[in-house]
Amino acid sequence: MIVLDTNLLYELSGIEGMRGNFASLLSSEGKNSPLAITSVSIVEAISKFRTDFVTLRKALAPLWDQRLIHVRIGYLPISNSELAAIADNTLGNHFKSGQ
Repeated sequence: MIVLDTNLLYELSGIEGMRGNFASLLSSEGKNSPLAITSVSIVEAISKFRTDFVTLRKALAPLWDQRLIHVRIGYLPISNSELAAIADNTLGNHFKSGQ
């Protein structure tokens, strides 16, 4: 398993341009080993893009489309249903309903 840091998550999701040979490294190493991100990267993305849901959804898309595995380390202060609400673009409705 290859665990990507937050900056590499942004590069993979297309938010930031890929630097160096990251694209070729992903294509070669990603075939042999699953790629992953940690809870810390998820929290960092939510914090950074908390007012920009379009970019937040783009940042977390590799997780939802199963290009990345979520490695849970520590406590993720957001529930799976809240992550799903971000993916479905229904986060505002999620909090109105008190879920």
